[in-house]
Parts: sequence; C-alpha cells; structure tokens
Amino acid sequence: FTITDERKKSVNFTQPYTTIKQVAVGLKDNPLTSESGLIGKKLVAQLGTSGEYYVEEDLKNLGWETYTGLNTYSDIVLGLLNKAYDYEIVDEPVGLAQVTANPELAVYPVLNAPIEEYGFLFNKKDTALLEEINNSLTRLKADGTIDAILKYYSDNGYRTDTPSYYD
Repeated sequence: FTITDERKKSVNFTQPYTTIKQVAVGLKDNPLTSESGLIGKKLVAQLGTSGEYYVEEDLKNLGWETYTGLNTYSDIVLGLLNKAYDYEIVDEPVGLAQVTANPELAVYPVLNAPIEEYGFLFNKKDTALLEEINNSLTRLKADGTIDAILKYYSDNGYRTDTPSYYD
C-alpha cells in the first residue's frame, strides 16, 4: 500500500520497501508525451487510491474533460480498451501489470507526481508483529533480496502466469 498520513491514522505501516510514482496508462495508439496532454481528456482511477488523489488534488486545475473513479482495476482496463476513458492515473507497478496483461495499452511516465513509498500495513494493535516485519525488511533490504524480487517481476512481468520468484 502507498504510505499516506491519512492511512497512518487507521493502520500502522512497515518501513518502506520500495518507492513508486504515478503514471498514466492508455492505448498505445493514443501516446501521451507530457502531463499537459491530459487537457481535455477523460481520466479514470481506482477509488480510494493515490491515483485518485493525484487526479483530484494535483491535476484538478489542469483542465481534463472528465474524471471517473471506479472500484476495480478490471473495470478501468475494460474502459480503456473500449475507449470510454483516455487515460488511467495509477501506481507504476499496477500500470506495468496492466500493460503486461493487455499489450494494447502503454505506460506513459509523464506525470509530475511526487515519489511515493510502499509499505505493508498492520492493525495498530499488532506492534510486536510490526517490529518483527520491520526487522525482516531491514535484513532483506541489506542483503539485496527486495531489490532482486522487484527486478525479477519488472523483468518477467506481473502476469498471473509469471512463476514465483522463489520457484
């Protein structure tokens, strides 16, 4: 999950294990070369995500035609493929997974979005478990395991048929 101050009010997060950025996803035949290319376009994002927040807060003055928030990524991808929306605003790893599964789509890393951090979340009462996970993350970062896992999936795709890193 993307670590945000709002979410920290409800849950505890581990230390960050990676950083991400918001990207636009759209059809390959509709290339996007800059954030200003979103002017007059129909945007979509998943409800409750940092993609939605970025559209509503950071892009609100840009002049996009419409914004729609949807509950599922499958509905969003279907809408992109059927040209109901021009671009989705989404975390880069999610966008890469969508493009891997739908080669008609492309990721356009042209947004002026801030870098975000991913962490695992825990119930506020699970402080002992949180500490153990943070200790493990420290070791996995130090020995390069996390970077190796992230690189593996970046290189091999985020499809459901991609073999596990540990296979």
